[in-house]
Amino acid sequence: MRSTPLGTIAAYFTRLGFTAFGGPLAHVAMMEEHTVRKRGWLSGQQFAGALALCQLLPGPVSTQLAIHIGYLRGGFPGAVIAGISFILPAFFMMLGLSFLYWRYGSLPAVSALFYGLNPAVIALIVAAALRLGRISATSRAAAACVGAAFLARTVLDIDEILILLGLGMLGAIAPGGFTDAPGTLTSSSNPSQTAGTEAAPYRMEGSSRLTSLGTAGGALLGFPLITKSTGAAVASGALILTLAVFFLKAGAFMFGGGYVIVPLMETFAVEQAALMNRSEFLDGIALGQVTPGPILITATFVGYRAAGLAGAAVATAAIFLPSFVWILACAPHLPRLRSWRRGRGFLAAANPAAVGTIAAAAWSLGGECLVDSATVVIATAVLTLALRGRASSFLLILGAAAAGVILG
Repeated sequence: MRSTPLGTIAAYFTRLGFTAFGGPLAHVAMMEEHTVRKRGWLSGQQFAGALALCQLLPGPVSTQLAIHIGYLRGGFPGAVIAGISFILPAFFMMLGLSFLYWRYGSLPAVSALFYGLNPAVIALIVAAALRLGRISATSRAAAACVGAAFLARTVLDIDEILILLGLGMLGAIAPGGFTDAPGTLTSSSNPSQTAGTEAAPYRMEGSSRLTSLGTAGGALLGFPLITKSTGAAVASGALILTLAVFFLKAGAFMFGGGYVIVPLMETFAVEQAALMNRSEFLDGIALGQVTPGPILITATFVGYRAAGLAGAAVATAAIFLPSFVWILACAPHLPRLRSWRRGRGFLAAANPAAVGTIAAAAWSLGGECLVDSATVVIATAVLTLALRGRASSFLLILGAAAAGVILG
């Protein structure tokens, strides 16, 4: 079946890595815009299914979504290239900022920039939720899942994973209510919403999957030993190993999104390893938000403080490596899940539930950054342009950031 050239995958995710400001939900919105609507790499249903899987797995959602899209378009090599291309720009930016911070002890003022950027990010998230909702909520039951997930998250403060699992299990128990035609709210005859009308995803043979999983799993298991031997030349081997083990465990069992790791990382960096004080750690979190890409890139900041370049590389590789293993272990089984009636019911309920959690996050974050009439105007303008497809998300964010500097 037709696949996407690896160079094309690398070019797209590198560009995304340099421009993906605004956090994981903004990254999801950007990926949906380009991979579904502009490039046609995936159908809307495929994208929603991939997103639901990534939200169910531990680790950073946007990074795993990039890896998953790379897998669907280019198999194991595509997954590796997509993930690395998405992560490296943020790594190099954070590496440079870490060097400047620890050398000069200063943090650039960016409040005016974020005054305009944050409302734009909220608008892009809302636009993505609306587009995915039109695709996922194709029955009354599915539409009810969107509302139920939104209320469960905003009113009851239930964890996103429990919401997805609970509503997904409801779909598996009663698949007819989600997958049968009588309750259809929106037609699925639109070519842009039908999987069969777009480029078919790459499929790996069984032996290739075993090789892929073996390679990734071997790297995961052997990583602490490798980093211990190579890191000893430039820093304490024990400290390098400590970094590797901590960030491997954090990346492998981090449920709930990138922000969940912040308190864990603070305990490690400030209290256990005593690498920095709390104020310096908060500056590192701020730098992680200033740079594009996932907030987990703050691991680079902590690793650099611990052991320079080697520490930064070890911490970054360790925290993201489990994401590759999770996706390569689970993504090959998604088509089989779709072919099973109860599996289709699970996905038909979990996909709109994922949309509901995105809308809930936009609602929560919007209350923090839509603070006056100017921010409301910026968000409204960006949302209108995004829904009409008048400009790319990067240009919209760039324009909103400039407006923030002028108005802030």
